[in-house]
Amino acid sequence: TFLYFNSISNKDSSISEFTGFNVIDLENQTTNETVINQTEQNISISSENVCPGAITESKILQADLNETNTNACITITNPSITLDCNYHTINVGSPAIEVYSNNNLIKNCIIETQGNAITLKSENSILKNIRIKSTAGANSGMILTSSNNNIITNITFSETTTDMHALDIQDSNNNQIKNSVFEGVNSGILFRGTSKSNVLDSSKIVNFRYEGIKFYNLNSGGNNIINSVITSGETGSVGLNNENSNGNIISNSDVKVTAKNILIAGNGNITLINSSFDAGRLDSAGANKVLVYENAAITIVNSTGSTMNGIKINIKRNNITEQTFVTDATGRIQLQV
Repeated sequence: TFLYFNSISNKDSSISEFTGFNVIDLENQTTNETVINQTEQNISISSENVCPGAITESKILQADLNETNTNACITITNPSITLDCNYHTINVGSPAIEVYSNNNLIKNCIIETQGNAITLKSENSILKNIRIKSTAGANSGMILTSSNNNIITNITFSETTTDMHALDIQDSNNNQIKNSVFEGVNSGILFRGTSKSNVLDSSKIVNFRYEGIKFYNLNSGGNNIINSVITSGETGSVGLNNENSNGNIISNSDVKVTAKNILIAGNGNITLINSSFDAGRLDSAGANKVLVYENAAITIVNSTGSTMNGIKINIKRNNITEQTFVTDATGRIQLQV
């Protein structure tokens, strides 16, 4: 049942070859009381002086990087670094960029490499305006490992033939992935390990070949998919794959896959709130459950038709109170049923 859907549309970009969404500038956003260092030195980065190598101060890329190199191209180990790729292409390295420090800003990059594009072990960093394509083999477009409280926004994953998921989130918490597109990838996002409280917001995972999102053996839960679209017409594709995982929530989203909307196996559960899916394309095994809720509004009136505020309502099951609501000034309560 469709109750709510937040439509997403591409916006014009001044860079014709760079696709994705235009979003607000997040450089000034405070993240856990830490402000991204905005000092950007106009220092040229070329394959001769940095790839492979580490940068220790903020820099702007002045040309494409096309060297032959199987190691990491750019490494960031100092905190509070800004790397502005200036919409140049990095076509080298596995990964092309690796980050092992906190409070960094990586932006305006186009990465076309056969290896991993970006690996992140960081906190309170921002990655934005990045296009990742052509990763292949046993690699992922972006890997988060023990990374917390990062903002990843306006990222486009496309044309990847990797055996892995385009975005691999391992043992990472409280990250926000927003306004991003996964299109034509083999698989979209993998949540695993101890990953919890991550949010995918206002994003599209479309035309994927195998899996849109997979929750795999998660020791924790509370990962949220909100206001997003997961759709594919590929034969054999699965929209949501929940395996031995609990407490993850899909809300205000659209899951529409030709083969299987939801595949669940092992123990655990997945919750859908105000989200659409085809129950005829649900594959359930083991003790795993799909919990489906919709928001409902109830207005309490008296015998004359006047609304009544401050009325307590208990929702019981088997004579045990599970939820308690109190009507507001308009006599209404909102609940999930």
